[in-house]
Amino acid sequence: MYNREKAREFIEEEFRYWQLEKLELENDIQLGNSKLASIDNEISELKEKMGKDDYAFHSTNFDDELAIKLETLNKTKEEILSEDIAYKDRLKLIEQKIENLDHIINDDDLQDNDTTTEISKDILRSIEFERERISRDIHDTVIQTLTALSYKDEFIIKLIEQDTKRAKLELQSRRTALKDCINELREIISNLRMGQVKDLGFEAACNQCISKLKDSSDIIFNYSFIGDDNVDDIIAISILRIINELTSNSIKHSKCSKVDISIKKTNNEIVLKHKDNGIGFDFDNQRHVKYNKTGFGMVMLRERVELLKGVISFSNHKGSSFTITIPIK
Repeated sequence: MYNREKAREFIEEEFRYWQLEKLELENDIQLGNSKLASIDNEISELKEKMGKDDYAFHSTNFDDELAIKLETLNKTKEEILSEDIAYKDRLKLIEQKIENLDHIINDDDLQDNDTTTEISKDILRSIEFERERISRDIHDTVIQTLTALSYKDEFIIKLIEQDTKRAKLELQSRRTALKDCINELREIISNLRMGQVKDLGFEAACNQCISKLKDSSDIIFNYSFIGDDNVDDIIAISILRIINELTSNSIKHSKCSKVDISIKKTNNEIVLKHKDNGIGFDFDNQRHVKYNKTGFGMVMLRERVELLKGVISFSNHKGSSFTITIPIK
């Protein structure tokens, strides 16, 4: 039964998760600083070998091999510095999120207010708004940085004069990889946004979600939707998150060949049914799994459903079968 303690448990779980994210990000920043120090040492040694401070690559006096190595080091340094900026921007966002969650945990309203349903929705809504902000910041930093890097690849042709054809091929390959990365990041941003529900409506957003899942794998999907679009945004986006989590779990871990998904919306509730024909797993034991790749998502799924006063029914017979019922009144 949902209660204030469950709301607190969810927030504290989220708080610990972002603390771990913060530690990992700080480790990434520290590792990047170590790499920069090592690269700076190598650059100094190469410049000393070349015998001059000006190491512009148009000079015919430079040894080609050392010049190429030096330019490669400088390029790597530039990439690490760009990553460092993105990491530090994300670190600020995470620190702000931790501060906000800490404020919620220590808020007297969470401890004493009996209107837990609205508190729960406010909690989820704040998380979704935070996702919105993160999506905008990723767009303004990482994607623009990667896009800018894609235009700098011309120097590869100038550097590798010994094999022009290979240089052009590597340039084309790098451009393709960068474009793929940009597209992937745009997809992440799209998945984070609440806008897909606001812009499309609940049914169309569900249809789009299923279509993307179909395109991402060779698994057979059977899908049906019954009902209308009159659904609270936070409930609608939660349904999409649940579909993504359950389907990702099926694709990655169940070894299934087919997934059946049905959504039925009535005046009082939404019923989501999700079934695969894979090897199954012990859903109840996932409650005790923390912060690893296979368990944490299912823990968050359970907490998300409970925060919305929903109910999960699970069967492990001939695959994994979930029936999730969420009240809408």
